[in-house]
Amino acid sequence: MAYQPFILFGTGHLLTLLMIFILSVFLPLYLKESSLIIKNNFGYILSVIMVIDQLLKPFYLHFYFDYPFMQVLPMHMCHLTTFSIAIFLIFRIRIFYDIAFFWAAAGGTMALITPDVKLAFPHPLFISFFWGHGAILIAIGFASISLKNRPTIDSVKKCILVSLGVMTFMLLVNKVLGPPANYWYLGTRPDAVTIMNLLPSPPMHIPFLIGIGLICFAIIYLPFWIYDKRLKMLNN
Repeated sequence: MAYQPFILFGTGHLLTLLMIFILSVFLPLYLKESSLIIKNNFGYILSVIMVIDQLLKPFYLHFYFDYPFMQVLPMHMCHLTTFSIAIFLIFRIRIFYDIAFFWAAAGGTMALITPDVKLAFPHPLFISFFWGHGAILIAIGFASISLKNRPTIDSVKKCILVSLGVMTFMLLVNKVLGPPANYWYLGTRPDAVTIMNLLPSPPMHIPFLIGIGLICFAIIYLPFWIYDKRLKMLNN
């Protein structure tokens, strides 16, 4: 079967983004008034499916699509976001929601807007990419809307510290594994057209990545900060 090349912001891309947005917002809204048992079961099932997918992905990418195994281990930000939100939905450990929320809103959204995909739907890699990243947003929407969670200023602080710590760890991982390992794209730029194309060549891009990350976290939290300020003024 001949697959068409992926077109950035083409019809297929935009329809996929629209579908993910609808599922991320309206499915959680639908489940919001469900019983606790239904919510818990939905969270457990979604988490298990997401985690199994991430654990199996290195094997089918390697054996069916010839990706080097060391290049596709589940250690990119979006992989770790999947594990983080799954842990929250199963065990309700708050810090994992905080991390997943900001990583999904920043890195996950950017990945969907500028995906590292070469062939259009229905190529398996297209489906795998958008399912994996879309499921993260659905899970975040469920945790935020259906389960009534939201980030706080402490969430921002925790996510910054964790992000810097994991980035440092990934530098070590890339060094130990060697090429083609390029987790968090700290060694080379991704093949897709992203904001990283505007940055200096690796590894000089790392300080800029940190700066962009801090700006993104601030922008993501800004609506919540404004809401809290207005609520405080109304209550005074």
